Amino acid sequence: RTTVSPLPDEEILNPCEYRMALPATDAPIKAVWTIFDRGQDYLKWFEDRQIRAFARGHQLALVLAMHCRSKEREDMIVIPEKGVGRALFTALDQFAEASRRPELKLVGIVAMGWSGAGSLVGRLAGYLPERYVAGIAYAPGQYEPLGMDTIELSDQATKSPQLIIANGGD
Repeated sequence: RTTVSPLPDEEILNPCEYRMALPATDAPIKAVWTIFDRGQDYLKWFEDRQIRAFARGHQLALVLAMHCRSKEREDMIVIPEKGVGRALFTALDQFAEASRRPELKLVGIVAMGWSGAGSLVGRLAGYLPERYVAGIAYAPGQYEPLGMDTIELSDQATKSPQLIIANGGD
């Protein structure tokens, strides 16, 4: 586990918490599967034996990113530039040092989230496109004006795949 404190100019209310699970091997990590917490379902994903076996088999580190609450609404922040992007990559740097896995400072992320976290997942592609491998957004959305229809990505950012799973109301 690690925490990242907000900088004074960031929109983050309290320090952000992260949990990491690493494959028990010396082989280099290929990517970090980042699961954004939006309730018990995502905690279950992070702790699931089959998910962990999949991650281990593909040399993926698993990260559970707990809510980085906004000062404005005390809901999660979905715009990476308001601090949540920096906090995530700072956490990866901290995990790299603590685990003696320097590759964690360089490998890409596969980001996954539901609802507002899905909106964040889509926006992360534009925050650091060279580290964004792929995104999985389930029923993504957020209060206006932060819906999926407001995401603008550079040409580089659109090269990474994003799977968007909409529900019946979308």
